Amino acid sequence: MAGGLTRYMANFAEDNCNMFALWIPGSVVAFSAPLWLRMPLKHAISLSATCYLALSMPGSIVREAITEADTAVRLPAGFFTHQTVAG
Repeated sequence: MAGGLTRYMANFAEDNCNMFALWIPGSVVAFSAPLWLRMPLKHAISLSATCYLALSMPGSIVREAITEADTAVRLPAGFFTHQTVAG
C-alpha cells in the first residue's frame, strides 16, 4: 500500500491539473447544453478522463498494447501522397 501512495503523491499535481483542465471546461459545455444532451456529454467527458488516466500511467497494459499495434502496422512510404500513373 505504501508503494501505491508514493506513486499517487508523485503524480498528484500533474494528474489533478490535467483532470481539472478536462472537467471544468467539460462541465461548462455540458451544463450549457440542452437538458436532454447533458447526460450523454457528461458520459463522454467521463470516458475521456478514464482513457486519459489509462494511457498516462507508465507501464500500463493499454499503452503497451497500443505501442505493439503501432509497430505492427506500418504503411509503405508515400502511401498518402498523390501519385499519377502515366498511361
